[in-house]
Amino acid sequence: MRTYRALIANLELDQKLFLAIDPKPVFCDRTTCSGVRNDQLLYADDNHLSILGSKTVAPLILQSLFALPAIGAQR
Repeated sequence: MRTYRALIANLELDQKLFLAIDPKPVFCDRTTCSGVRNDQLLYADDNHLSILGSKTVAPLILQSLFALPAIGAQR
């Protein structure tokens, strides 16, 4: 997983063609990651978020999008 995260971070810096949004802070603390919050599943299956999971990640995505410079501006 570290190799994958490093690859994505390098691509994001080098290419400036995309913005990677890492949901890890939403699901993990310093010691563990969990797909459950308040006894409710954050995933509908092994690759897709549940409605609660989507609502939990959405603020992170919106925050990242609103932080982007205007279209045409250099990142």
